[in-house]
Amino acid sequence: MIKKQKAIIEIVYKFLNHSSIGLWIIKNIKGWILFVNFYSDFKRFFKWSSANNQISTQTNLRALITMDYHRLEKGLALKKPRKGFGKDVIQRLSDSLPKYQNKYGFDETVMITLNALQEYYEFNLELGLENETNETAYKTIQTIKNNFPKNNHLLGKEGGTKIVKRTDIQASGKIELENFFTSRYSVRQFTDEEVDTSLIEQAVIMAQKILSVCNRQSCKSICF
Repeated sequence: MIKKQKAIIEIVYKFLNHSSIGLWIIKNIKGWILFVNFYSDFKRFFKWSSANNQISTQTNLRALITMDYHRLEKGLALKKPRKGFGKDVIQRLSDSLPKYQNKYGFDETVMITLNALQEYYEFNLELGLENETNETAYKTIQTIKNNFPKNNHLLGKEGGTKIVKRTDIQASGKIELENFFTSRYSVRQFTDEEVDTSLIEQAVIMAQKILSVCNRQSCKSICF
């Protein structure tokens, strides 16, 4: 069926290609198809993203908060972070983080962001910076801490930066990488054996630690 459709398309294309009107149709229909595809993708993106400033879901707000605390962490991870960097980021987090906590409670997003803010505040304090931005960071931290649940078991686990030595990474990766990577195959036939859900969850947790798009270049320059 696919071969027949392809053959028909080729015949029509050849027919149109031998006339001025046909060439005009081909030229304009390509542009129209591109426009339709672009418009469809743009409409879907605009509907589900926060680009239109309509933060209507927990996912929208969490995404914006995550982008901002990542900015703080990346700034703090530099060799020589600039004192008082991220003024706009702190202002946004001072608004979005309490709003998120009040609406959705205390979860991992709040905890990670709080720890990043705490490190940012302490970093600037050590450098003797006590400006409006650092004061805003401090007030946001206190606002969140004042609303802590009594059974808080998440605080202090993640968020902020950590010093990792090259030797630590090398020790953790003592495997024959060449053999590991060349052992990969595309599998299309599987057994009926069920996969333990805990193994899937473990794989997801492991995958969360692999290189992200924005970390590839920094890892290349720092780790190697």
